[in-house]
Amino acid sequence: MSIGYIYDSIKEEMFSDVDMEFVDYVHGFYGSGKVMHYDEDEKGYEGDSIYGKEFFPSTGGVTKAEIIMATKIRMLMSSKNFPFDGDSMDREVVRDIMMEAQEKANEK
Repeated sequence: MSIGYIYDSIKEEMFSDVDMEFVDYVHGFYGSGKVMHYDEDEKGYEGDSIYGKEFFPSTGGVTKAEIIMATKIRMLMSSKNFPFDGDSMDREVVRDIMMEAQEKANEK
């Protein structure tokens, strides 16, 4: 069972506090399929994610649903000493959460 399937079965309002700009940001790095990239003039173009195939070789990247789930987990892990700021550190923590989830799914 994929994380995307689990997400689809959960009420959407549970994730209403997840910043979709952060999700898009993470998707540009680790997403599967074609993702949107933006140049310095804010013009968008489609292309492969930067590290999707490298970090997630079995799937070629992750879905936005997986990113939303992992972001929510990161937000719940947030603390005074390690707050969720939606920065590159959080992007990497979210990546690690997704990698661990895929590893556990593949063990079964």
